[in-house]
Amino acid sequence: MSKRFNFRIGEELAETIERAPEGKSAFLRSAVRAYVNRSARIPSAEHLQALGRLTAELSAIGRNLNQIAKIANIAAKEQSGFPSGKAIKDEIAELRRHNKTIRAIVRYWSRS
Repeated sequence: MSKRFNFRIGEELAETIERAPEGKSAFLRSAVRAYVNRSARIPSAEHLQALGRLTAELSAIGRNLNQIAKIANIAAKEQSGFPSGKAIKDEIAELRRHNKTIRAIVRYWSRS
């Protein structure tokens, strides 16, 4: 059984909660659970913004890879030569850099 609580918070905290990628309810449940259990860290607004920027960058990289794959498929069907694989290698290197950053963030917030 769950209970509903109503309470007031400041503007800055409200803005942070509104921007939470997992949604307001999930963010608040995690925050309360972390406080009660003292086992998890609560990300700051800056960390949430940084994670949002990383997510946007990864989405852009994914779109670029899809465009490259589409061109490669068209070139293969037309039996024409595909330009160098440098663009693909660059995108993969960029993905790996972002992947390392995201893993570090997840490790940081997963520590108890």
